[in-house]
Amino acid sequence: MSDATSSPPSQPPPGGPPNSEFRDAIQDLAKQAREDDKRADDEMRRRFSAKPISRFIRVGFALIVVQLAVYVYLTATREVPHPPKAEVTEKPAKDCSTVARRTSWKIVAYLNDVGHPPETLEVMLGKYLHKLPTDPVTGKPLVYSTDGKRFDLHCAPAGAR
Repeated sequence: MSDATSSPPSQPPPGGPPNSEFRDAIQDLAKQAREDDKRADDEMRRRFSAKPISRFIRVGFALIVVQLAVYVYLTATREVPHPPKAEVTEKPAKDCSTVARRTSWKIVAYLNDVGHPPETLEVMLGKYLHKLPTDPVTGKPLVYSTDGKRFDLHCAPAGAR
């Protein structure tokens, strides 16, 4: 009776045992295949191994990230002192056109805030004007007029009172 776990009796291959030349050729092919596989494995390792330049790039990127983190930390924790607000002082005007130009800009500021030019310059006293503008040469007040949409401001004529 035959045991199921036992191996079948070895039988010679059909046509008899291979000749020595054929056996040597098969062994050479197997050896060559193993060498080709080893070369392919080595090539794959070389391709996927870290290159010095890629290490350089990774280190550089890491340094940039560290610098950004330090910058964000320093700017977030440092209080920047604000200089005290200085009052803007105007130089004294030497001619009437300078006074008229400065006053015109103050009228424009009033116009932007309120939506229309002031009826008179007296309305602007306090917030926009400290005092009524006058010609520094003659001492006469500036001539102001408005139609509700536009305004006109100019120096008093030299002969006018």
